[in-house]
Amino acid sequence: MININNFQVTKEFIHSLINALPIGVILVDNNLRVQAVNDFVVDTFNVFNATVYEKNIGEVLKCIDFDNEKSHCSKPNCPKNCSIMSPALAALKHQKIVKHNAAITLRDGNKVENRELLITSSPLHFEDKEFVILLLEDITELSRLKREKEKSHGITKLLGNDPQIVEIREKIKVLSDVDVPVLIQGESGTGKELVASAIHFEGSRADKPFVAVNCGALPESLLESELFGHVKGAFTGAIRDKKGRFELADGGTIFLDEIGDISPVMQVKLLRVLQEGTFEPVGSEKTVKVNVRVVSASNKNIKNEIAKKKFREDLYYRLCVVPINVPPLRERLDDVPLLTHYILNTYASEFGKSDIELPNEVLHILKTHTWPGNVRELQNVIQYALIHAKGNIINPQQLPQSILTHERDNGFKKRTRKRKLDDKSVKEALNKNNGNKVETAKMLGVSRSTLYRFLELLDN
Repeated sequence: MININNFQVTKEFIHSLINALPIGVILVDNNLRVQAVNDFVVDTFNVFNATVYEKNIGEVLKCIDFDNEKSHCSKPNCPKNCSIMSPALAALKHQKIVKHNAAITLRDGNKVENRELLITSSPLHFEDKEFVILLLEDITELSRLKREKEKSHGITKLLGNDPQIVEIREKIKVLSDVDVPVLIQGESGTGKELVASAIHFEGSRADKPFVAVNCGALPESLLESELFGHVKGAFTGAIRDKKGRFELADGGTIFLDEIGDISPVMQVKLLRVLQEGTFEPVGSEKTVKVNVRVVSASNKNIKNEIAKKKFREDLYYRLCVVPINVPPLRERLDDVPLLTHYILNTYASEFGKSDIELPNEVLHILKTHTWPGNVRELQNVIQYALIHAKGNIINPQQLPQSILTHERDNGFKKRTRKRKLDDKSVKEALNKNNGNKVETAKMLGVSRSTLYRFLELLDN
């Protein structure tokens, strides 16, 4: 093994070391004039090493704001407002390392491209002179992927104009600045995991892991191993060491779904992790320390579980610094059209469909359903309709029978006898109601599903 202390720090060694770095290195003097660059800068920004000396940083990087004819930046208040030179000035002034994200537009011949750089500016004293070393990391692709991830998991997917949903979005924005445990409660299918992921991706831990665990799906013995990990030989089948979800989520967020279903024994073990941030993997005496944000969820009312002596009150207060209640879909039926169109746009291409149309009649049916399965049920209904749709229009006949036969409890009188339909009476009723099948069914004294089945038979 080579001992690094045996190396002689020579000019050649330092030169080779700097040029081997996979990031850009620029040395500037106290007037922010470039003195040297490494090979990464030469290759990435297409510059010639021999031509950079005493040049402006913007000129070297080919910043679009730099005026080559006048040899200075055309942007007002430069370098004070320059995203590259401003951190360098701060490093010189305060004599400390400054990190800064810079979004810049570069010119490469006739091509213009946007780059995002993570710039680390570090002051340097050498031979009674002051310099700044700039380390440039190109994070353009990383930032793009992060935005895509946030778009698919973050607050942008919490759709709805209902005041309850608006309040949840506002609460998530507030939570992005504070790192406290959150308890999300709501019925199954309301989107509790979506809220949890939005909390994570809107916060300071967004670039760290988001690890979800369904606590209700695992027996106690497996759940302990899943959460805290185990060592080889800890139990039958433990053929190797395995990290638990808490350790995998270190630095990020762990989402404990269906937390109301865990056993009293697991509640005690979880309480210790929340209090101390430490645990022992199953079969190990080694203590593991983690730094995770805990977001939990339950479709049960935890306070009711406490009253029944099924959930520890002290654990509840550890989990529920901030509560969020997700409303069932039946309480925000005005959001159904918005959610429906979003789901359509999301899944249409998977079923070979495009430009799908939804008649008002279909939307009326969806808005009058009580949605016991909440948003998850709506998603399944739309997928079912896409499978059965002929062409690019979804008609009532393409909806599941469970939707067509379900009458919302809004005072409609139950019909005690069936009425036979005939072509003439149906056509007359349709004409009187301008083709509205829902109103036609009411006029004829039959259920919507009966009318739809009759019309389907006529079409065939």
